[in-house]
Amino acid sequence: MTARIPLCLVSGMIAQLPFGDTLDASVTTGGSVVDSSIITATNPAGTAVTNGQPAYISAAGVMSLAQANNVATTKVVALVQAPSIASGASGAYQTTGVLAAADWTAATGSATLTAGADYFLDPSVAGRLTSTPPTTVGQYLVFIGQAISATELALAIDRPIALGSQTGVVMPEPSFSSVKLLIAPPVGATSVLDYSVPSHALTLDSGAALSSAVGDPWGGTRKVIFMDGTPNAGIHLADHDDFTLTDTFTLEAFVNLTDAFTHAIFVKFNNMVDTSREYALIVKEGMTELYYNPYGIYAPLLSCPCPAPGTWTLITLTRNGSDWKLYHDATEVASTTFSAVAPNTSQAVQIGRYPGSVYSLKGYLGAMRLTSGVARVPSQFMLSSAPPTS
Repeated sequence: MTARIPLCLVSGMIAQLPFGDTLDASVTTGGSVVDSSIITATNPAGTAVTNGQPAYISAAGVMSLAQANNVATTKVVALVQAPSIASGASGAYQTTGVLAAADWTAATGSATLTAGADYFLDPSVAGRLTSTPPTTVGQYLVFIGQAISATELALAIDRPIALGSQTGVVMPEPSFSSVKLLIAPPVGATSVLDYSVPSHALTLDSGAALSSAVGDPWGGTRKVIFMDGTPNAGIHLADHDDFTLTDTFTLEAFVNLTDAFTHAIFVKFNNMVDTSREYALIVKEGMTELYYNPYGIYAPLLSCPCPAPGTWTLITLTRNGSDWKLYHDATEVASTTFSAVAPNTSQAVQIGRYPGSVYSLKGYLGAMRLTSGVARVPSQFMLSSAPPTS
């Protein structure tokens, strides 16, 4: 390899480094030399961490264990450098260089590393590394580094890549023109509107109103829509071709329910007879269920345990031709294959209400978005931030 002499400043002039001199690249703070690859940060209360575990900076400004299953938890900034950091305590985290650990069990599931192996952020377990790169749609590929021995990992932390329908491909946000319904009250909103273009007129029924009693789904102060659960409380809007759920679409609803019993989310039907119901996405007796005509009378096409009450959960339904999927946040909770198309009942769309029944939503609706022609993947869901309104 060719030897080169570095340049430096000598008496304000650029010159070659004099023979016998050395360069000092250390960083000093308060007169003391520090390692620039080490940062000191607070570990959140309730969690103890161990040498080698990956972490990101949460919205609260503390280090939290990273996981490759959600855009908010994938941006790894450092790995735990200290042997351990107690719950709520401060400790050392390493951002670059070679991280050494005598025992990698907490970080990888194995006491030792495999020399020469690449390590990635694990999508299944928070604070875990894996030598198997994630490939599942909706997960994230985050390269962390390469093992140079059984105890040492050379860090080269990369930005997360959202995995789409092709492994490693970042799925862009669909064109706004594909959004056919968008209810997401912006900061300062005084009324509930549809922000899709062209928009649809919404009617708020008694028992539904804007509220600031709880924070919005993204940790902010936007107002959300409160529904008191009384019969016929909610929102309705006139029938339109945009609301005929055929072929390919995505329906997202951010809800915070008071219980696990009876809540209408998105419903379109002719009357209370199942055979005349076009579709109904509801929470019923502890289950999230989709009823779709002509699947069957009183039989849900998709069903899974409902989300925990009292917390924000994004319920998402996608159809891609004959493939149906139901998600809670970024996790797929039910799927099936069904190709038949329900007839258009020409009836109003009901949001949070099921006229003539007890299935009225009791709780909060933070946002709802219907996208036509696109079966979104979790990286395109409105999980980490409010959806764009233009």
